[in-house]
Amino acid sequence: MDSCLFCNIIAGKIPSKIIFESDHIVVFPDIHPAADIHLLIVPREHIRGIGEIDEDKGKLLAEVNG
Repeated sequence: MDSCLFCNIIAGKIPSKIIFESDHIVVFPDIHPAADIHLLIVPREHIRGIGEIDEDKGKLLAEVNG
């Protein structure tokens, strides 16, 4: 999706320092951190909201988030 900031970061259209990536998620720092270490964990697949994440991807995100 061309207008999605996160999709553009994942596609490399917007520069970011990728900390970690897998087939399902990408992790990178927030541009306006609220703490010394403030990372965003986003799914590779575009979603409009948390309600669109299926159970398996939700579990994966929860495991990564600790």
